[in-house]
Amino acid sequence: QIDIYVDDFEVGLYKDALDPTNYNEIIPVTPCNIAQKRNFIHRNYPAGTNLVICDDDLKGLLYKPSPEAKKLEAFTEDRWQDFVCNAFECCSAHGATLWGVYPVANAFFMKLNYSSDLRFIIGQVYGYVVDHSEETVLKAPVKEDYELTIKSFIKDNAVIRFNYVTTDSQVYNGVGGCSEKRTVQVSADAARYLTQTWPHYVAIKNKPSKSGHTEVRLKSPYRKVYEVILNT
Repeated sequence: QIDIYVDDFEVGLYKDALDPTNYNEIIPVTPCNIAQKRNFIHRNYPAGTNLVICDDDLKGLLYKPSPEAKKLEAFTEDRWQDFVCNAFECCSAHGATLWGVYPVANAFFMKLNYSSDLRFIIGQVYGYVVDHSEETVLKAPVKEDYELTIKSFIKDNAVIRFNYVTTDSQVYNGVGGCSEKRTVQVSADAARYLTQTWPHYVAIKNKPSKSGHTEVRLKSPYRKVYEVILNT
């Protein structure tokens, strides 16, 4: 089933725009930062529930079809369903509760493998096995996906990232929503919070991004990757 979470003042807009047969429920959320919204969503389901969370700027998923491929291909509906089922099975096999995809749509850097070490799980789309413990509560107003990655890794000693799959989406440049709250100063404050809280796992990059935002990088204590063979 599909539940749609929106700011409470936008419920009417979404109900007018969407076909009600395509979703289960539109759930209003009091306007707040993205970490608080993710906390609300995570805790709105019983512990142990398998959730796939997608931001509204997600256009779709792309994948690298072969090791030598220079172009990415779009997911079909069948591939998407199979991928999600396999992703949660992979989490279970590794004792993990968080899975995600490669953060940049660039076939050159993407590999036909998945990893279980500490690698960034981007917030545009991710799978999460609901955990109501206090150690999973997110506090960073932005870069909360880095925080979720770190906390999940500390808790489970693994996060699963599929390095041959990525998002087709827009970051920072969207109008409305979280992009308007993701300012340069807020980004810098969040980076400082992450690096001061978990200095062994995250560091600030030497140069800001082209958008002027302070960026961070994760530091994994080890490397673990596993080859993937795709069905044609």
